[in-house]
Amino acid sequence: MTGGNLTQGTGNLTTVYGHLSSKWSIHNGAFDLKVTVPVNTVAEVHVPSVTAAAVTEGGRPADAAKSVRFLRMEKGAAVFEVGSGSYDFGVDTVRGEAE
Repeated sequence: MTGGNLTQGTGNLTTVYGHLSSKWSIHNGAFDLKVTVPVNTVAEVHVPSVTAAAVTEGGRPADAAKSVRFLRMEKGAAVFEVGSGSYDFGVDTVRGEAE
């Protein structure tokens, strides 16, 4: 999903609702994705993973995190809907590996 030899990336966008940003990195095989969603908006977050169960947010299973809802698996990624706020997604290598 991240492609090639890339090990990190960032993206920022100023919207009419506020600042939207994402930052991802791979370090020692661990995948980390930080996302900030502006107030009064929702976003889809695609986390490269073999299964949705392997995805964490804030160190706990993503499906147990507040304002995070699993939508589907798509092209090697677990897709979640999130509300406004800041999120720290990862992939639990015991439960599944990032692609």
